[in-house]
Amino acid sequence: MIPARVTPPAFRPVLAVTLVSGASSTAVNTVARRLAVPGASPAIPPEQLEFEGDDGDAAALALGLADALDADARATGSGHRVIAIEPGVDVLEAALMLEHLLESREPHVTPIAVRDVVAVTTSAEIDRLLFGCPPGCPAAAGHPGAHPDEGEPHDAAERLASRLEACSVVVLLDAAAPRVLALLERLCPAARLVGPEALDAVHATPARLERRLVHRIAASMGWQRELDPSARGRASGSPLQTLVFTDPRPFHPGRLASAVERFTPGEVGRIVRSRGLTRLASRSGVVGSWSSAGDLLSLDPTSMPSWHASAPLGQELVFFGEGLRVQRLIGLLDEALLDPGELLAGPELWQRLPDPFPSWDAGRHQH
Repeated sequence: MIPARVTPPAFRPVLAVTLVSGASSTAVNTVARRLAVPGASPAIPPEQLEFEGDDGDAAALALGLADALDADARATGSGHRVIAIEPGVDVLEAALMLEHLLESREPHVTPIAVRDVVAVTTSAEIDRLLFGCPPGCPAAAGHPGAHPDEGEPHDAAERLASRLEACSVVVLLDAAAPRVLALLERLCPAARLVGPEALDAVHATPARLERRLVHRIAASMGWQRELDPSARGRASGSPLQTLVFTDPRPFHPGRLASAVERFTPGEVGRIVRSRGLTRLASRSGVVGSWSSAGDLLSLDPTSMPSWHASAPLGQELVFFGEGLRVQRLIGLLDEALLDPGELLAGPELWQRLPDPFPSWDAGRHQH
């Protein structure tokens, strides 16, 4: 029997999109131009797009980009576009919304998909903002990409950590110290790490697009992987330590605030980054997001329903640090949990507990 001839499926053109972000617009634009493949449009600075919204508005940026990319795809049919993102934009929020908008387009038009989310940084910037290296120390000097365009925002460390966690490629513009490499392994274990000399090779091969890349990044950050027991484990001799703290009890808000004030390098070691989900007894109906970088702790509400199967009953926290006194940190966290008597008293009592933290929509708490 002669086998039937199989006709290979016709190639369908795709418009691939790479998003590039960092603290310095100059460094970001330089990297974006290097990443643009031959024949691609130049990097498109967000300020060239016409859309309504304040600077740093991730939703407005996503809407503007979606419209511009849709028009581009209809006009050109395929290719690769590299987009430089302003430093003040929440890259993950913008990328998630953009990906959703692009997937919602009509099925017959040229598909548009995010190929990579690139974070541009330096070892000096990571040392200065996350490890607390003072401006005068040797590690804080170096490549100008470590420095923002203007005055540094108070949450610069949080922005840096979030940018690194939400990327598929890290472009490190200077030489990396061992502790910086160890931290990147924890924050973004699936990301590719490249230096400036390798930029031309990042997109040298044809695009192999992964469906819902940004959504997968958002669901598999380093701290989320640490909460999976099967994914834990580090090589001995690492300069960093990891603590995974889980407990079904909510925190007493007053005792937690006191504990946080003691999260200092002298008492518990250097907490470089902590992330997770939390429950405060006084706000027991809401699952909170816990996020710290530098000396800033953010406690914010999540959209996760408290009754959802994936919602924690109490605490699911991950700490990455240098010289961590793990048992001391666990002791402070344990002391902040409700004791058995408070737990038995129930939510009616919990609502009356002193709660010094800002309301969920009122900003952040410094430690």
